[in-house]
Amino acid sequence: MTDKTTPPQGTVRPCLDDPMVIRDLLRAHAMAVSQRLAEASHKNVPRDEVIMADRRASAFIASTLLGLNPAYEKAQVNTPKKIETNLRKVLTDDLKQYEIDEKEVKEASVFVQFSMFVFTNHIHELINDLKKNPENIEAEGAQRLAALIDCWYERIAGTL
Repeated sequence: MTDKTTPPQGTVRPCLDDPMVIRDLLRAHAMAVSQRLAEASHKNVPRDEVIMADRRASAFIASTLLGLNPAYEKAQVNTPKKIETNLRKVLTDDLKQYEIDEKEVKEASVFVQFSMFVFTNHIHELINDLKKNPENIEAEGAQRLAALIDCWYERIAGTL
């Protein structure tokens, strides 16, 4: 029996060394967050449930960035350590904003998960901002999402 997350032998797996792979991963996460928010709004899902779903999704994307997702090829450039280091360089202020002591996120997996939760919060902020002027969503939404994804790609890859 094979692991359902491991692609069949001979399959080329995406690699986090490819900038498009990271951007696609971030975009897929953003779209899933958006879809969850829309569904939660229509079904009156409690905020706590939305937060828990976001935490699970943030943990999943973090595990992928940390090389723990067998569906992805091991990175040679964007290694888990490099990604963690890059994110630590740019997210120090976010730790303070969320009142998190650096000791709480000393472990790489916890810190990268926290980072992806911050990314998720930025998606929420973008959606809430776009909802203020619904007539502009079509004109601005895709462009602003692309800018957010580019910003986070640069944070992850250390090109910021």
